[in-house]
Amino acid sequence: KSSIALVALNRPRVKNAFNDEEYTDLVNLLSAVQNEKSLNAIVLTGSGDYFSSGADLSSMAFDDETSIIDAPSGRFMMALLAFPKVFVAAVNGPAVGI
Repeated sequence: KSSIALVALNRPRVKNAFNDEEYTDLVNLLSAVQNEKSLNAIVLTGSGDYFSSGADLSSMAFDDETSIIDAPSGRFMMALLAFPKVFVAAVNGPAVGI
């Protein structure tokens, strides 16, 4: 049997803004399921009235010593690019940034 995983961003008070913890959780999810034979795709959606308002700048750690690729958002982008399965965004409202 094959399946599709539905993943919902659930931070409606901040319009589902991504923080470092969410980026890290998504990286861990992609890593955990990339070799799962029964999973064909992941669908990412938002809860509430926004898909996502982008990056939550108020909660992100900025460090001149850390490259963008090594930051949680960069690790997510690299993991997404390397993900061998279908990854779909079910955009249910405004979507801003990454």
